[in-house]
Amino acid sequence: MTTRTQGYGWIPDTPDPRDIKYSAPQAVVFYLPPKVDLRTQLPPVYAQGSIGSCTAQSICAAFHFCQMKQKLYNFAPSRLFTYYTTRDIEGNVYEDSGAMLRDTIKSINKFGACPESIWPYDIAKFTLKPTVTCYDTASRPEGVTSKLKA
Repeated sequence: MTTRTQGYGWIPDTPDPRDIKYSAPQAVVFYLPPKVDLRTQLPPVYAQGSIGSCTAQSICAAFHFCQMKQKLYNFAPSRLFTYYTTRDIEGNVYEDSGAMLRDTIKSINKFGACPESIWPYDIAKFTLKPTVTCYDTASRPEGVTSKLKA
């Protein structure tokens, strides 16, 4: 097995006939500001280290941002929990295989996001199944759908 010095684990999503390509209405595009700076509203940048957990990193950051933006219970989601549950969906929990974004979103919807304080990001433990407490305390996103409404 080759040791990575930097993890890149994104696997392109397989095409799904249910996918809907979003195209912003012209009126929306017309009124967009020339630039936007969200840095003060975003959680700190995560460091994934040498494993291929980039999809868990990005989806957990998006989940955290949505919590803050909607003024919901604010916690940093466990990236290691999300990486494990994503690989569980993909059937390869014992490998640092990377993952598809679609499966990472499915993971959050199915298993929820447990707080990082309960299952810290320790890359030496990426093959260990999270504790029952992790699954029991995991928050499921409310009002999130992968389908666009017309």
